[in-house]
Amino acid sequence: MAYSIFVTAHGGRGAGTSKGTYVVPPGVSVYFYTDDAVLLKGNMGMAVEDRLTTPALDVDLVRAHVKNTHQPFEIIPNYTAYGSHGGDPAFQFQTGTYYVGSAKNAAPALALNDGQQMKLGDIIAAFTKANNTAPAEVFWLCCRAVPQNSNNTVEVSVDAFGLIEKASDMGLRPSQVVARGGQWR
Repeated sequence: MAYSIFVTAHGGRGAGTSKGTYVVPPGVSVYFYTDDAVLLKGNMGMAVEDRLTTPALDVDLVRAHVKNTHQPFEIIPNYTAYGSHGGDPAFQFQTGTYYVGSAKNAAPALALNDGQQMKLGDIIAAFTKANNTAPAEVFWLCCRAVPQNSNNTVEVSVDAFGLIEKASDMGLRPSQVVARGGQWR
């Protein structure tokens, strides 16, 4: 039976080395809401979480606002999800991975506690092992860069879904980059 998951945590990426890339497995689509190396605003992640859980489940709406989709056998960075503490204002849920369609107050199927980290490939492998099949869809509701390592931020505008991000160069040298405004995923 096909199932889908979403990851809600802080996120980042490593260098594109053999340990930093991942081949999307057969039958899996991975969805991102920002471009590579771009930060995701916390309230955007929360808006998507609301539509991936019951009672407000609307997967078609969520898919319609995806920024990048990666299909089977594509090579992508093996992003890292970082757990956070319970009072982190960037999250309405405990950090971790959830089944799409879970109740809004459900515990994660795979929790990421404060200080824990897990690669995208390892998350997909854990769910594949637990379900004897890979998830059909993986929604990455995390940054695709660590704020202090990124020269990109997002400009937020309102649309029918709620929020759209686009990358904008802040014009800073790497040593000058800081997380700017709001809470980042």
